[in-house]
Amino acid sequence: MRAFEEVTGFLDDQGVAYRVLEHEPYSTTEEAGQRAGIRPRQGAKSMLFSSLGEHVLAVVPADQRVSYKKMRKILGTSNLRLASPEEVMDTMGCEVGTCHPFGNLIGARTLVDPSMGDESEIVFNAGYNTRSLFVAYVDYERIVSPELHDIKN
Repeated sequence: MRAFEEVTGFLDDQGVAYRVLEHEPYSTTEEAGQRAGIRPRQGAKSMLFSSLGEHVLAVVPADQRVSYKKMRKILGTSNLRLASPEEVMDTMGCEVGTCHPFGNLIGARTLVDPSMGDESEIVFNAGYNTRSLFVAYVDYERIVSPELHDIKN
């Protein structure tokens, strides 16, 4: 998947330390915790949305859900929908469920729930459900400069 190479290349270019963990595929937060040894709140759930023809990436702890109501209010629109699997592949180079939290790599506005900063290290996929990337949250915030908003239910 091109997403993994783009993300790791970006991290390398920025001088950001990261770890890659190879593991069996998983499809739920609970499985991720068991197989990859991560806490649910440490996982970064990234969801691509479309609003008035623009992409917006929302990032919340893996055990939380994105609030459409809060997103609409922040964006100042009622026109908000989850991107289709085809849009996710075309835009991010990955399948739904393996999206990375780097909206700056795809030219998308990035909204991150402040609770992501409660963990010193965040974990996410980047195109593969058999590889997890671990990055210090302070480094992530520094190189992405996301908008911090309460966007979880």
